[in-house]
Amino acid sequence: MSGEGISRRTGLKVLGAGAVGAALIGEQRASAAAATTFVSEPSYVFFDNYFTGATDNDKITAMNAWHKAAGSTNPRPAVLFDTRVYTFSTPIEMWSGMALLGGRRVAAREFSTGTILHYNGAAGTSMMTFVANSQGYPGDGSPRDMSFHSIQFEGVTGSHYLPKHDPGTETTYAGKTLWYTNWHGCAWKSFATIWWGWGDGCCITGPTHTQLLTDTAFHVGGSECSFFGNDAFSYGDSPTDIHVPYFRSRLSKATIGRILVTARKTNTQLSIEAGFALDVHQFYVDAQDSDPVYGSPVRISGGDGINLSNLSFKGAMHQPASANGGAAANRAWIHVTGGSQILVQNCSFSLGGTSANAATPLLYAGPAIGAGQIRWGLNSYAKFAGAKAHVVQSAANQVYVVPDPSVVIDGP
Repeated sequence: MSGEGISRRTGLKVLGAGAVGAALIGEQRASAAAATTFVSEPSYVFFDNYFTGATDNDKITAMNAWHKAAGSTNPRPAVLFDTRVYTFSTPIEMWSGMALLGGRRVAAREFSTGTILHYNGAAGTSMMTFVANSQGYPGDGSPRDMSFHSIQFEGVTGSHYLPKHDPGTETTYAGKTLWYTNWHGCAWKSFATIWWGWGDGCCITGPTHTQLLTDTAFHVGGSECSFFGNDAFSYGDSPTDIHVPYFRSRLSKATIGRILVTARKTNTQLSIEAGFALDVHQFYVDAQDSDPVYGSPVRISGGDGINLSNLSFKGAMHQPASANGGAAANRAWIHVTGGSQILVQNCSFSLGGTSANAATPLLYAGPAIGAGQIRWGLNSYAKFAGAKAHVVQSAANQVYVVPDPSVVIDGP
């Protein structure tokens, strides 16, 4: 290959039934009417021509069988899709080692200009589905070592990208955990949820876009995962006014990174509920000036060792009494009712696009928080016009503030 793309050498017609098809290449690409299988690199098979079937559903079925036959430890080519819309209702089976690539090999974003996998299955079903992988590790049959690149995944009302499993209530993750899986430069659109479940060693990298979701996009437990790495800037859009956060975390030894999440009215951006050693870094809390978030955009109800660093806050705490749970459940920009060893530092708080003012608390520590469990470092305060910022504690010594004349501690 050449860089991120496929080499622009002349396509060679495949001879022999056992040969592996691959991508149609650049200016040498044949017309769709030719329907001829071409190869330029042995590491790719071209979905449209390699898999048999009259419809996209038929070809998905054939691809599922091909991945199953490849096993979990044998080398196999990646599957390359064309730059068109693929419409299907047959779920894609998650076999260890599978790799699906969009034809342009550039960021998919949300504008339907590249490879679109459009799932039109029934509400409650999912585009991807778990199967029992036969492998040494993990031994529960969960898939491992999957890669997805430059694809816009698209659903219909009520459908899910991954099977929906609630990590807060379900008692087992056997057979339902993603291991060592990477999405790079992908987008998700028009699903209810993207990922509710568990992961280990999973990463979402490159420019990532999500749009038109109707529930919490991510509710994930597990460890050693990285969401929205600092190799790009990503964008997430929270549903409108249905009382849910965009991201619910139960992660440990993990990072939630560089993404701007736009929420509205009763929706919020981030809820941290369990886990340990979570690093939230360069996460951008945002709202349109014309449609701000009513209450607390970030909530912490559990977890140990939570680092909030280099976050940006704008457009929230506009009308706490109208937020989910009312003013009592939305006392500050960061509303903390549980958890321990919480650090807030190098964050930027702006009073733009909201009726909140400098007296609106930036942090609230509830009665369950132990002494010294929250540390407030040096942060910046835009549009405060020289007024002091406020943090609130319910009991003495819950919050330690790095000496800063621009911050006031309210409470005991």
